[in-house]
Amino acid sequence: MTQKFSKPPTTMVNTIGFIGTGAMASSLIGGIIGKGLYTPDQIQCSDPYPPAREAASKKGYNVSESNSIVCTNAKDAVFLAVKPNCVMSACKDIAEAEQLDAVIVSIAAGVTLEALENAMPGKRIVRVMPNTPCLVGEAASGFSLGT
Repeated sequence: MTQKFSKPPTTMVNTIGFIGTGAMASSLIGGIIGKGLYTPDQIQCSDPYPPAREAASKKGYNVSESNSIVCTNAKDAVFLAVKPNCVMSACKDIAEAEQLDAVIVSIAAGVTLEALENAMPGKRIVRVMPNTPCLVGEAASGFSLGT
């Protein structure tokens, strides 16, 4: 079955993706849009939970059930924003994305950079620990670059 976005992306340049659209992803997206770094139509996102996809679609994001579509359409970065118990499944989808040149930004708590690099060999990965004030553009985040 082919997955389609709820609306077609208006541009494929300067796009970011979010795998997961929960509280932290929503805060990050809100801050990113609020600061004018990206517009809603430049956001690609996926989530297995239908109400989360519907909420993201209402905000004007390009929404899919498929992580693969997010990986295909996100050109700048893909944020891995899922619960730790879902990370390896999402990493598998990212690792299989052949045309993915975007940097992978993991905000998954408790998942080491080593585990991420082992699950997604050859991908550029950054592990980030943001906090919720990112919604208003005032976050302090620690980060670690992959090898």
